[in-house]
Amino acid sequence: MATQPEGRAKTQAIVVRSHDDLGALDPIDLPSCLQRFIDGIDPAPDRLHITTLSLTLTDACTHIVQALHDRGPAIGCSCHAMSWPHVQLLMKCDENDPRLVFREWMRLFLVQFGREHPATAGARAAALIRADPLRAWTIKDLAHQVNTSPGRLRHQFQRRFGMRPGAYLQLVRVSRAVVMFRTATKVEVVAWEVGYRSKKDLYVALKRWVGSTPTELRALSDDERNWLERQLRMRCVNGTVVERASADTRAFRPPAPRRRQAPPPHT
Repeated sequence: MATQPEGRAKTQAIVVRSHDDLGALDPIDLPSCLQRFIDGIDPAPDRLHITTLSLTLTDACTHIVQALHDRGPAIGCSCHAMSWPHVQLLMKCDENDPRLVFREWMRLFLVQFGREHPATAGARAAALIRADPLRAWTIKDLAHQVNTSPGRLRHQFQRRFGMRPGAYLQLVRVSRAVVMFRTATKVEVVAWEVGYRSKKDLYVALKRWVGSTPTELRALSDDERNWLERQLRMRCVNGTVVERASADTRAFRPPAPRRRQAPPPHT
């Protein structure tokens, strides 16, 4: 079993990582994300660790509520008022497992959030695409799945994500492909795994959305790769005002570090 300092450090690392992920997460995907978050935290071995973990999870609850409501106006929203009585339970854990209290808070809060901020047909259609990007989704298929008309869905989707569902499907596929290029998997395999019939189709999509080839992606540093993956996740959640990436592909690349100029030679 890990020592107390090691356990606290691991828990803090998980919380920091989850804070970073929340900014690039659709509320529809939140339940599975939070489940992975709490599953990654080890049980507290003693009373001191229980108190520390309770404080950490209280901070996580606060961040979750704030992050979800920073994305738009919350007029008449009662999510904050509802969440605090349950968050306070974390401060009264005593010998109970704070993780169990957090799970109950998560369940109650997500029900409340879904009631106060119901997902639109466009958001639900986007979630379907993210869940199954290998499928050749059509606007008719998506509209049927979310119980609306193709015309209404097209309008909602364009307004929410700044692109048509077909373009969004390509964005989701490219996002998954970029992650796979962390490994030495062959380009043909990556193309097939994310939903393309040939590596040529993948090359075209990569050029459009990130302006890079598989070779260039594999040459990225860890920081550059992490930055790019986060930008793609955020784009899947927040959309963009343009559909083509030809004019803004460089926006997906982190700025190159400035090179220090060598001092002039002594004369």
